[in-house]
Amino acid sequence: MGFAVGPLLSSALSEKFGRKWAIKCSLLLHLIFTIVGAIAPNFRTLAVARALSGILGSPLVTIFVGVLNDLWKMPEDHLAVPVFLLYGLGGISAPTVGPVIGQAVVENGGWRWTFWLIAILVGLCFLAAIPIEETYEPVVRRKASNIPGRDWQNVVGRAFLRPLHMLWVERIIWPTTSITVAGQVVLFVFYAAFPIMLDEVYEFTPYETGLAFLAQLVAGVLAFPVLGFIERKGRASAKRDPEFILDGGKLAGTAMWTSLIM
Repeated sequence: MGFAVGPLLSSALSEKFGRKWAIKCSLLLHLIFTIVGAIAPNFRTLAVARALSGILGSPLVTIFVGVLNDLWKMPEDHLAVPVFLLYGLGGISAPTVGPVIGQAVVENGGWRWTFWLIAILVGLCFLAAIPIEETYEPVVRRKASNIPGRDWQNVVGRAFLRPLHMLWVERIIWPTTSITVAGQVVLFVFYAAFPIMLDEVYEFTPYETGLAFLAQLVAGVLAFPVLGFIERKGRASAKRDPEFILDGGKLAGTAMWTSLIM
């Protein structure tokens, strides 16, 4: 839920105050509520802290994509493709390596240490983010010209209504978001179902259960050169439509449903 709600809020904040403040505030609040989860005396406190840390930490995913778009323009910059592919590989490897490390931490140090480990890593990220400068061009220009920002109602309204507007008027958005949602649902169901199935049915240890998630990392590493080849071939073609960028998604969607059927 945090992954779904947080980015809506972050888009409004990054447009009004800029990327750097949204990143720093999100990291700091995520760190605070992760620590609250680590010291939670009961399950209710743990659940609330985990929900808030997810809502306040998830904006970093979309904000960082915005930073990449600020720094590298896909049509012009040759570095844009490998940079975005590396970002995608990081998004795949993080939830894959996480269960491996997390299960080992739980087995040796208890569940609270999973929160403490996340807090340590987020704290280091927050320290690294302190010197970050603003990258969002409209905010940079506005501050350089001393132009006042837009009011809250305009910013928040646009942030929440723009996705619904695009779903309604852009024909390409609905099918692409649908397959993305389907893929995310499958992955998150696997995250929840794998530990239960491997523990109760196959009697895996927590560490062995975490190792079972490495298959996704292998798939991500294999997809990296394939997507790079598709991207390079599509941009080199004399006759290319903008939809060539979706060829990788077509391949991934076909492979995902084939694996589910098998």
